[in-house]
Amino acid sequence: MAFLKDRHFHPLYTVNVYNESDRKEEGYYEQLGITPDTSTYYAYYTCGILGSCLIQDVWDKAVSEEEKMFPKQQNDSAKLSPAFGFTLNTDNVKTEVTAITNVENQFKYGLIYGELDPEVYIPQFIEALEGAGINHVIAEAQTQLDAWAAAK
Repeated sequence: MAFLKDRHFHPLYTVNVYNESDRKEEGYYEQLGITPDTSTYYAYYTCGILGSCLIQDVWDKAVSEEEKMFPKQQNDSAKLSPAFGFTLNTDNVKTEVTAITNVENQFKYGLIYGELDPEVYIPQFIEALEGAGINHVIAEAQTQLDAWAAAK
């Protein structure tokens, strides 16, 4: 199956893209009046969902040439972090990383989805992270980053 090579990206065209048989027949959306001129949704800015907006197809009238160039200009002018290329070796903090992961799993979904009151639970979350050893992990990361930067 070709990944929508014959289509320009549109939310109605990308429904269940992994199953070719679920796509509507040719011309279905046009019959509903959905065309590049009538649609208000252009998937151009959904790079995180559909892939790279630098290489995906867009309807000619969806965005201006200036808008099409904006992501590339942003990428080309971006400054790399001084820590770009650094990777933390967690061998010295394995126990803490496991404990922090457990604390994160305990709180994150309740906080993300609004089930937990942030005024009450964020202080508890921070306290639990500190109890799990997050400050030790941060100190280890800083030590390794300093050594990495000095050797660079």
